[in-house]
Amino acid sequence: MAKAKFIEPDLDFIHEISSAEMQKCYQCSTCTVVCPISPEVNPFPRKEMIWAQWGLKDRLLADPDVWLCHNCNDCSVNCPRGANPGDLLATLRNYFYTKNAWPAFLGKAVNTPSMLPFIIAIPAVLILLLAAINGTLTPLFPLEDGHIRYGAMFPGMTLIDPLFVSATLFVIMSFSISISKLWSGMNNMTPRVPNKGMPLVQAIIATIQEILTHSRFDECGQAKTRSSAHKALVFSFIALAIVTGVVAGLEWLDILFDINLVSSGHHVTPLPFLSIIGGPLKLLANAGALLLIYGVYTAIMNRKNDPEGETFGKQTYQDWFLLYTILTIALTGLGSELLRLVNIAPIAYSVYFIHLIAVFMLIAYLPFSKFAHIVYRTTAIIHSKHVGRYEMTAEDVKGKEAIML
Repeated sequence: MAKAKFIEPDLDFIHEISSAEMQKCYQCSTCTVVCPISPEVNPFPRKEMIWAQWGLKDRLLADPDVWLCHNCNDCSVNCPRGANPGDLLATLRNYFYTKNAWPAFLGKAVNTPSMLPFIIAIPAVLILLLAAINGTLTPLFPLEDGHIRYGAMFPGMTLIDPLFVSATLFVIMSFSISISKLWSGMNNMTPRVPNKGMPLVQAIIATIQEILTHSRFDECGQAKTRSSAHKALVFSFIALAIVTGVVAGLEWLDILFDINLVSSGHHVTPLPFLSIIGGPLKLLANAGALLLIYGVYTAIMNRKNDPEGETFGKQTYQDWFLLYTILTIALTGLGSELLRLVNIAPIAYSVYFIHLIAVFMLIAYLPFSKFAHIVYRTTAIIHSKHVGRYEMTAEDVKGKEAIML
């Protein structure tokens, strides 16, 4: 006789994630059939729908399939009951950013609209305070030979580098805690199948290739324009990260060893167009910025043209927070360059100040915003390739209650 299985629903969890649409689900499995990227064995999002209805919070927060979903919305568009399973998975991811990241109070603050002034004020005050300590926060905007140099007011070594390196270290620590819990939970939910899956290093390499090519994302039917916007954002961030890393390295070489490889002047920035290193870096930076604007503009217009969420899913504060933060970074970055070239100091320094605030928000709040999906989804894809998630057969999971009810 089969042993009884007792279910302990989390009623608070049900209340937070439940919707009238979700309760319409009657487990017809249309969503799993139409999803082009769902595994054959224990596919999503059918099981996630019933787990959510039953309030099985621990299972859902450890479920790799919540992150393997690319939110293409094929499932919701084809659902005969209008249960919107795609919206549920998006809600679960937003719940994870808010409640499961460390420290939890920042997760709540970043995802609460009324707290937006507070989370903007944090970097604004820090930047102004460090500038005041440096003695560079003056009533007059500093010029060198009559030209704008942002490093004169916001110096890299004593303001930008300490602030952003500290933020990066904080983000690494936060993700280390969250990913450790997620990986452990995924191991319990989807244990590795013997003789299947990839070695961990190979899984990491394969995951990077999948992300760069968007091979799985491109299989989604409803997400063609989302895929192109997503690709533009990914490659723009890569380009801008390369430029930022190289420029920071060049500045430290100049500071520590008095080696300036960019120009004959004393300062590395602003990058000169007419130099062997500065020219390519400048072109890459501007190409990355333009690609960033294209990607975020396309993503915003996709949402604007789908106000009811019929094609791209329900719109949330988390979506708009990330999109407008990225848009602010792109516009103020290019604006800072153009205003420096036309030498309008008061507006230029103000725009650059806003740029620094937006960049800080994107980095420091990364574990708590929708931008965190780039880390959690990458982790889930690596795990799925490592344990052989897509190669599993019914025999492999037979009797393993952790995977299915």
